[in-house]
Amino acid sequence: MTAVSASGLSAVSAPVKKSRLPIFATAAVVLAVALVGAGALYFRSKPAHGLTAKDTLVLADFANTTGDTVFDGTLKQALAVDLQQSPFLQVIPQARVQHTLGFMGRQPNERLTTDVARELCLRVGSKAMLSGSIASLGSQYVVTLNAMNCQTGESLAQEQAQASSKEQVLTALGGAATKLRGRLGESLASVQKFDVPIDQVTTSSLEALKAFAMGNAEFDQEREMQSLPFYKRAVELDLNFAWVYARMGTIYANAGENEKAIEATRKAYELRDRVSEREKLYITEHYYQTVTGEKEKEMETLELYGRTYPNDMVPPNNLCVGYQMEGDYTKATEKGRDAVRIDPNSASGWFNLAYSYVGSNRFDEAQQTMQQAMAKFPESELGHWFSYLLDLTLGKTTDADRELAWAKGKPYEYRFLGTQARSLLDQGKLRLAEENIKRVLDMENNQGLKETADGDLGFLAMAQADLGVCDRALKNATTLAASSTRAALTQSGYVFATCNDGQKVEANAARLNKENPLDSFLQKSELPQMRARLNLQRGNGAKAIEDLHSEAFQLGFVELGLPVYLRASAYLQTKQGAPAAAEFQKILDGRGALSPLPYLSLAKLGQGRAYALSGNAAQARTAYQDFFTVWKDADPDIPVLTQAKAEYAKLQ
Repeated sequence: MTAVSASGLSAVSAPVKKSRLPIFATAAVVLAVALVGAGALYFRSKPAHGLTAKDTLVLADFANTTGDTVFDGTLKQALAVDLQQSPFLQVIPQARVQHTLGFMGRQPNERLTTDVARELCLRVGSKAMLSGSIASLGSQYVVTLNAMNCQTGESLAQEQAQASSKEQVLTALGGAATKLRGRLGESLASVQKFDVPIDQVTTSSLEALKAFAMGNAEFDQEREMQSLPFYKRAVELDLNFAWVYARMGTIYANAGENEKAIEATRKAYELRDRVSEREKLYITEHYYQTVTGEKEKEMETLELYGRTYPNDMVPPNNLCVGYQMEGDYTKATEKGRDAVRIDPNSASGWFNLAYSYVGSNRFDEAQQTMQQAMAKFPESELGHWFSYLLDLTLGKTTDADRELAWAKGKPYEYRFLGTQARSLLDQGKLRLAEENIKRVLDMENNQGLKETADGDLGFLAMAQADLGVCDRALKNATTLAASSTRAALTQSGYVFATCNDGQKVEANAARLNKENPLDSFLQKSELPQMRARLNLQRGNGAKAIEDLHSEAFQLGFVELGLPVYLRASAYLQTKQGAPAAAEFQKILDGRGALSPLPYLSLAKLGQGRAYALSGNAAQARTAYQDFFTVWKDADPDIPVLTQAKAEYAKLQ
């Protein structure tokens, strides 16, 4: 399973909202103020009652009377990003805005006029709404921000800013927003500490900001891949738009395109001094996750991020994913609950919480969580895919078939078919799985998902090798070895090791080590697995056990229990039945986290062998029978099955 990183960059997914026009005594007054200076000048109203740290704020769309469409959506987006620098202000996230609009009988992308925003504000229980407007006066521009109590209609604070040119509008908006934060109750120290200029937090290019806003409109509807053309356009217009590189890196990572994710995330990290503290923490965390692979530093950064911005769901959501990767589903569940509590309208939060329950074998809670999630996000492709995964895990074949039919013809269909292929492998239906993967690869390559395709072909090749079909496994591994992606090098390395081609294993390992010297997964799990597989093939089980001494990441969704399976196999090779049985039992106990995978059924076979080695014939026969039940329709010529039947016959 691929868990969902909180790709929100929470400020970026802040609501897209609009506001009202400023009220001026006369145009002459405006012009008089404009003549005082060439940059941006500000006017503020008398103080009113502010907000507390527990209050939330609805952001309305800007009213644009300039006639220039470049301001449509852009000022609202810039203001959302700028305000969410603040640890004090809590802007209602876009996901919750869209969900509430549905209850109001409106479209999720409907503009939030002042009236609509106020109604929404009352529905979500926010104290205030913030409206904005921009008007032109010759070559001058005037921006007004007005925070209003949703219950009473009373103005809490108002700021006006004037810009001498279009290029100065964002600067004026940022200055007004900074002053407004203080008037709404944020301390001066906080405002000063968390106040990067708006053209650095976003961009000085209105055109780039508009493309960014259009990308967010797609992203907020859970159409991540469809948002990419707009984001690409934004960075074409502004090569230093750090925020967009960070968002693109997350999208590519969620799609399994790690090389593209590394490129975008590295660029964002290089530009991290141009963003706010919140975004800097987000970018730094993803840099450690995606570029260097330093898991410990990633988790430390997330903890700091969460302490600095306790009302942001990104830290607990991504900590949830981090603990899933480590195989600690108890901690993952705690963080998943925190993420859903902070933002109950974030799809990724719900799905990650559900997966944490599955990983803990708490299937009733997982199903209840998914029912709630799908009621909120009925068209989520990711949600339907996870529902399919859960149905397969629980053996609910009718429900699983319904989800598979739902996916037909949709962009995400390859994920469903890839999961189905793993389920077929768990049943020993190798030929059908191979046919499925062929269809999956065609779909992925047609969508330009090369690295994702490498991963799926690599997993098939690894399974073929572990089932004893080395001729087909080596053919696929050779195809993979021509690729430069990490997934290809890692999984082809596993195959070369299992099928005893030591020279190629060493070449792959050396390249991976050189390119990823700090990567926690590579150094603590993947390279040791390659060495262990090679030692197993050379009959050196004791050395393989030594290779696999680390307990890191073993039952997480990245390593899929493979180190445990290999260590159990090494105990078998060294005639240690009891510890082998215990290791195989870890895999069976991790059914929720590891389904559907062929190593679950192979663990049943492994237990039969371990019990036989320990002299417990009755338990051995039961374990073999459990394996044969799962493999009742398996391909009859798979070497593992042939060997299992011969072993079972000797037990009779």
